Amino acid sequence: GSVGSFINRFTFGMFGLLAYILPYLLFFGIAFHISNKGNYTAIIKLVSSICLVCVVAAFIQLVTMDYNSEWKIFNYYTASASNKNGGGFIGGLIYSIMYPLFGFAGTLVILLAVMTLLIMFITERLLFASLGKKSAVKYKEMKARRVEVKKAREEAYYSEEYNDYSDED
Repeated sequence: GSVGSFINRFTFGMFGLLAYILPYLLFFGIAFHISNKGNYTAIIKLVSSICLVCVVAAFIQLVTMDYNSEWKIFNYYTASASNKNGGGFIGGLIYSIMYPLFGFAGTLVILLAVMTLLIMFITERLLFASLGKKSAVKYKEMKARRVEVKKAREEAYYSEEYNDYSDED
C-alpha cells in the first residue's frame, strides 16, 4: 500500500543500497542496545556501528555514482529513492563534502581508513596486529640468519688463512 511505498522510498532515499539490509541492522542494533543497557562499551560499539553505516553509504555513493557539482543535497535523496542505488541522502551528504576537497582517490582512502577504525572500535581488535607480530618474528629470524652467515664467513676466512700458512711449510 501507500505506507509501504512511503517507507520504501524513504529508506532508499536516506540510505540508498543499504536500505536492503537496513531492517536487519535496525533489529540487531535495537536488540544489542536492549541487552546491554547501561554498558558504556556497548554504547561505543553501537555509535561506531551507526557511523560505520553512514561511512559505508558514502563509500557506496563514491563507487556507484559520478560526482555532479551542480547537485544539491536533496538530489542524492531523490536519485536514490527513485533508482534504488547510490548512498542516499546520508551517503550523498558525506560524499558531497569530501569529494570536492579530496577528489576520488583521497575520498576513497579516507573512507577506507575510517571504516577500518570503526571496525576496530566495534570488534575491539587491532586488524593489523597479527601482521606486526609476524613481521617481528621474521625480523628476528633474519637477524639470526645474518649472524650465522657472518660467523660462517669469518670461519671460512680464518680457515683459508690457516691453509695459506700451512702451505708455506
